[in-house]
Amino acid sequence: LHHRPGIDFENGFDAGNSDLDDGEMPWSGAEILTSIFSMPIVHEPGAVFRYFDGNYYALARLVEKLSGCDFMNFISQNLFAPMGFVNYAWLRDPNGHVMGGTGLLLRTEDYAKLGWLWLHKGAYDGVRYISEEWISMGLTASVDRTDNAHYGYGVRRLSKNGYSITGAFGQGLYFNVNKNVVYAWHARRRNQVMNVCEAIDKLNLF
Repeated sequence: LHHRPGIDFENGFDAGNSDLDDGEMPWSGAEILTSIFSMPIVHEPGAVFRYFDGNYYALARLVEKLSGCDFMNFISQNLFAPMGFVNYAWLRDPNGHVMGGTGLLLRTEDYAKLGWLWLHKGAYDGVRYISEEWISMGLTASVDRTDNAHYGYGVRRLSKNGYSITGAFGQGLYFNVNKNVVYAWHARRRNQVMNVCEAIDKLNLF
């Protein structure tokens, strides 16, 4: 979940930004899970950072296996619907499985609710959805001396108290656990969303 699976990314696509929705990925029309598991492990898991949506795709498939439920239905029943999300969707692969690591479509106000969920240690509006222990682990960034990728469980740590989650099409979410604030937005400036998060964090815009 820290984007450190140890998988060999030397397969003709961008090793630094391996998105499942990238048209150059090697599994067009293939079973994505089979393609992921066919990649050789060349680094000790946890040692080398490589952004890879496949980690979260595999996790979504695991949830389906253990729950016996479609992942979208599972997360709708256990998180989205109870938290009052409306008009949401998740892109699927050619075989009908939720993409997991990409393609989540939310209203801005519901996107912000995810920030509040992190901010309040897994609780929202007085109801606990995720354990405090998991949230604490999720906010703990995995860092080594060879990179500057301060990632927790899909959350990037920007400073001591500031965190961000960004999307492929300009979605931005910033929250600060010390200041008790959450910012969420949608934009078409895909390549600038991380810069916006970093600017909010550095300028203390709260």
